[in-house]
Amino acid sequence: YCQTTGTYCPSISTVRRDIERVPPSVLCLSREGADAYKRKFGPVTRRDLNSLPVDAWWCIDHRQFDLLVYEDDRHEKMFRPWLTAIMDLRSRHFVGWHIGQIPNSTSIAQALYSAICQETDEDRVRGFLPRNLYMDDGKDYRSAYLHGKTWKWQDLGRVEASEEVKGVLHHLGITPVHALPYSPQSKPIEPNFRWIPFREERNLPGWTGNSEQRRPAKLSGEILRQELLTLPGLISQFPAWLSDHHTHEHSGIGCTPLDARAAAGVQPVEIDRKALWLLLMKSKPLTVHRDGIRPLGQSLSFWNDALGLHVNQKVQVRWDPRDVSKVYCFTLGGEFICAANNIPLSQMGETTEAEYQAAASRRKAAKKAVKGYVEERRIASGIIEAVKTVKRRQPEVEEVPMRAVANGEPVRMIGQMDHMAASMSGGSRPKPLPTFYDLSMEEMFKRAEALKQKGDADES
Repeated sequence: YCQTTGTYCPSISTVRRDIERVPPSVLCLSREGADAYKRKFGPVTRRDLNSLPVDAWWCIDHRQFDLLVYEDDRHEKMFRPWLTAIMDLRSRHFVGWHIGQIPNSTSIAQALYSAICQETDEDRVRGFLPRNLYMDDGKDYRSAYLHGKTWKWQDLGRVEASEEVKGVLHHLGITPVHALPYSPQSKPIEPNFRWIPFREERNLPGWTGNSEQRRPAKLSGEILRQELLTLPGLISQFPAWLSDHHTHEHSGIGCTPLDARAAAGVQPVEIDRKALWLLLMKSKPLTVHRDGIRPLGQSLSFWNDALGLHVNQKVQVRWDPRDVSKVYCFTLGGEFICAANNIPLSQMGETTEAEYQAAASRRKAAKKAVKGYVEERRIASGIIEAVKTVKRRQPEVEEVPMRAVANGEPVRMIGQMDHMAASMSGGSRPKPLPTFYDLSMEEMFKRAEALKQKGDADES
């Protein structure tokens, strides 16, 4: 270029010195893009977490393990599991967690349950509740299951559910607060993921490294020899990792997370059992088919005789992901219908006599429920009508305007004239208007004649 334009050509060392003076932030923004610049060089604001009370703010987030595991002992399916963890921001103590294949609202509910519920028996539930739950801005954190059917933005990403339908966080008295979108540095739990659990997993078979360039060479041999952990095996080891983390001094608080939480003296509180039960329930509006309802796909069908009245209609179905043997059905208005049990699928050519009898019983019960509904409505309508008849007042006899004729001339309505006469006579209360049954014909003529004479005198 210099030779073509006839300008002075600097040496290579001069060009290199000039490039070295370019700030790294400029190189990152130009070469790697805005997201990389924001992650590596963007200014951040530090929060004073040590001024918070314990259990005032909890932070929840997902993190994928850099570890391959098997789904079960059959060694058929491999995947990298996900951790959903909840940390108390003041003590840096991990109060709850859940490990599964996919991060979603179910894993969030399981992590919340492990953090909240500490003691359970038939009479009471005791545990810890935060005032605020700081979470990511992802779709699973904004689900209707957690917040309700509607939500809207407010300052700093705060979410407020509608008054008609609230989510489980509202029932538990927890205020949800969302982090800014695409800002992982805004979640204080992120730096702690560097130490727990990811400093432990590199010593296990199946460690993949955190990038393609850092993938260890021994991984292929471990997969061939089927030396990977299973998901239940990983879950069984995780509590020991957490215990080790909680007993190490944290530089941000100057003591161990366990000591920081113990020094606060937080005591368990009584928790509403219904709200805690609701926390574990998945909910979905579904249509009742002739073979039942299928909230978990085509492989599982649920039925109760009470659903016979709701075939081809939508109902609200709730179920516990930990126990899918039954589901709970409600009307869309919130009225409880029944608890439907799982019906095993019938095999082609292998249906037993007991299964035939059970199916016949379900059909008979459904038909009986429909007939019973009609009969109950007929009886109920009869009772309601009878009660209304007893309570109904007898209608007053409608006043019939009376007209009399004297000497062939029409006379004004007697009832109205009597009323006017009583008013003019200074009576304190007007007389009631007479009816047809109150006067005889002779009395009618007498009154008409008297009124006529009175009218002539008034005119004179």
